[in-house]
Amino acid sequence: MGRWLDSAKMSWETILSSLNPCLIAIAAIVLLFPSFSPQYLNDQLGASWKTVHQFWTYGSFALSFCLLLLGARKKGFVALVLTIALVTLVSTKLNGGHPSSWYATWAAWTLPAMVVAVFAQKAGRPLVVGIFILTTSLSLLNLGSMIICPEGFLDDRVFFFGNRNHVYKLAIPGILSGALLGRRRSGLLGAPFLVASLLAVGQSVAGGSTTSLLTSLLEIALMIFATREACRRPLTLLSTGSLSIISCVLVVLVRIQEKFAWLLATLFHKNATLTGRTAVWDATITLLGSGGLLIGYGMEGYRLLVVNGLQFPSTHNLFLYLVFNGGIICFVVFGAILLLDAKELYRTRQEFSSAALSIAVAAFLVEGIAESAIGGSLFLILALAYYWPTDSPAGPTVLDEPTKPSRIKSK
Repeated sequence: MGRWLDSAKMSWETILSSLNPCLIAIAAIVLLFPSFSPQYLNDQLGASWKTVHQFWTYGSFALSFCLLLLGARKKGFVALVLTIALVTLVSTKLNGGHPSSWYATWAAWTLPAMVVAVFAQKAGRPLVVGIFILTTSLSLLNLGSMIICPEGFLDDRVFFFGNRNHVYKLAIPGILSGALLGRRRSGLLGAPFLVASLLAVGQSVAGGSTTSLLTSLLEIALMIFATREACRRPLTLLSTGSLSIISCVLVVLVRIQEKFAWLLATLFHKNATLTGRTAVWDATITLLGSGGLLIGYGMEGYRLLVVNGLQFPSTHNLFLYLVFNGGIICFVVFGAILLLDAKELYRTRQEFSSAALSIAVAAFLVEGIAESAIGGSLFLILALAYYWPTDSPAGPTVLDEPTKPSRIKSK
């Protein structure tokens, strides 16, 4: 059995190495699309698209899982991602929820981690090309819907891709892939980065999403800053991630934004409650303190999240969402994922790709202060951060300066 698996693994690596890069990019787009499905298709095509989307999601998940078993190394990272999903399922069932609300959602959310594990090791650049094409295409359609119907393409402030505050799901991976593809030997960032940046800022402004705009501008600025080798060394996930988490604590628990209420009102026309998010955080913390801290409330726990007579489908915070849906167990596992990423990226902190990935992860953590931010886009970035620096042969030779030594570790 062991010899058969080794033979199959070698066969898959040989096939992957010999495939046309265009085919790999197309395969990445097809496999990842269920994780980025636009809300427009769900709302306009109804049950027919829902059925197609479910089969597409389950098919992509099954194929990626099989390829993961055959060809990917270091499967422990994907195992941690799947652990978060399984703990959420257990929590859903223990709290009387129906598992149907879990299957399609978490299959689509965990799918990108497996796709990256399969392709990044031998086909890093085609994978990033696929991510860039997918995110920029959806961003163009989403921006177009915002321009045509500024008040909402489907509903109040709901556009082609979804809610206006969901722009970050396209913006963060789009800017990252644009930066990796657009890096020139001179150190400057080229056309892909410019296109992705303009689309990210354009969607945030047109949709009126303050959080997505601030996150996009922060990511863009740090990417430009990281083009200088002397500046990129401090931009490790240990530093950027720690600052993001500290900021989350200051905003969610300490409420430091109340000290700057006048600034929020002047610049962003927001109050210290951040459009009512503080009340949602308080309600979430109260529910967790009343018995849901260990295992959480599952996928249907949002039914308990009622503030001033209104039911909220989200905790509006990444870490609170993890604990609310899967308890402290999910929180600990997610922390382990961040530590693995930080360890891998720190080893190659002198390279632009490592700094870029650190910035993208930190951007999600910043976005996670005011949004749940959990989903396929997040796990895509986390998986790239883990597999890219050490396993992708395209990293040092294509996306970084060619004079630098290879980052591939001897196996």
